[in-house]
Amino acid sequence: MTRFSCITPFFGEGRLLVESLDSLLGQTLEDFELILVDDGADEATRAVAAGYRDARIRRIRQANGGLSAARNRGISAARGDYLCFLDADDTRPPWALECLDRIVREDAPDLVLCRGHLSEENGQLQPFYDRAALDALEEHLDGRPAVAGTPGFRTAQALALLAEPQSANKLIRRKILSDPPLGFPPGQVFEDLYFHALAVARARRIALCPHPVFTYYRRPARSQLTTARDMTRFDMLAVARLLLSRFSALPEAGDPLCRTALMLSLAKLLRWCEEMLSHAHRAAFRTGLIAVLALADPRFRQLARITPPAFEPFAPHRDWLETCFADPRLPAAREVSPNVIRPLRLPRLWPQRRA
Repeated sequence: MTRFSCITPFFGEGRLLVESLDSLLGQTLEDFELILVDDGADEATRAVAAGYRDARIRRIRQANGGLSAARNRGISAARGDYLCFLDADDTRPPWALECLDRIVREDAPDLVLCRGHLSEENGQLQPFYDRAALDALEEHLDGRPAVAGTPGFRTAQALALLAEPQSANKLIRRKILSDPPLGFPPGQVFEDLYFHALAVARARRIALCPHPVFTYYRRPARSQLTTARDMTRFDMLAVARLLLSRFSALPEAGDPLCRTALMLSLAKLLRWCEEMLSHAHRAAFRTGLIAVLALADPRFRQLARITPPAFEPFAPHRDWLETCFADPRLPAAREVSPNVIRPLRLPRLWPQRRA
C-alpha cells in the first residue's frame, strides 16, 4: 500500500503551481501518490497541471466547490496510510516526506504536527506562526509520542490545539478520518480550524516533526484571506458554531486544559476577524458571536485558571474572550457536570429562519 497521499487542490494559481508540484515530485522519498484536484480551475492553471507526466499523479476534476470540497474529494480518493495537504502556491523541501516517513516508522502516530517556514513577499524566511506552541510541545514530548491514557496526554493535546490551524502542518493517519467521517466544512472559509481541532481530538498517538517540512508564501498582492477585507470574515461565526457543537460531544470538552486551548484558538481568529472588519460591521459580528456563545455548551465558558507557559502568548485573546463572556446579552451559564453530556436544545439564531 502507498505510504502517503499528498492532496493538492488547484483553481487559479497559474504558474505558481509549478513550484508547488516541482517541490512535491522532487521528494527524496518516492513512495507516495499525488492527488491533484482540479476545482474548476482556469485554463492557464489547468494547462500547468496537464504538463506533468508522472506515474505518482492522480488527477480528479470537479466543478468549482471551494477549497474544502476539493480537499474532501481528495480525502475520499486517497489510498495512502497517511494524508498530507499542500496548497497549490506553497512548497515542501525535498526531505519533507522522508523526514515524516522516519517518524511514522519509529512512532506509528495518528497525527504528526510539523514545523514550517513563512515566506514574505520580499523572500525573507522566518519560522511559521506556531513556533512557540510547537516548541512547548517538543519539550513536553521529549522525543516520544504522546499516547492516550498515559500521563501528560491531555497536555499534549492542548498544546497541539494551540498550533496554527494550517493544512500543511500536519500528517494524519487516514483511518482516523473515517468513523465517523471527518473532513473540511464545505462552503466555509476558516475551514482549517475545524479540521485541525477535531483531528487533534481523534488522534490517540501524537508526534512532532522537529524539522520544517513546508513553506507558506504570504502574497499580499493576491486575494488570500489574510490580505482581504470583506464579509467572508463572518464565515468564522458559522465555523465556530459548528466546531463547538461537534467538540462538545467529545471527552476533550470535559478537560479544562483542552477546552481552554480550543477556546483560545477560536478567540485568536474571532478577534482577528472582528478587528479586520470595517467599523460599520463590527457590531453585527459581535452580536453574531454572542449568539454563537449562547448556543454553545456552557462548559466552554469555564476556562482553566492555571495553564502552561505556552498559553501566555494567548493572554490578549483570553482577555478579549472574557469580555465577550461578560456581555450582558449573553445568558448566564448553568453549571454542567463534566461527566455528563446533555443534548442541547438550540434556539434559532434568526427569527423566521431555520437554524
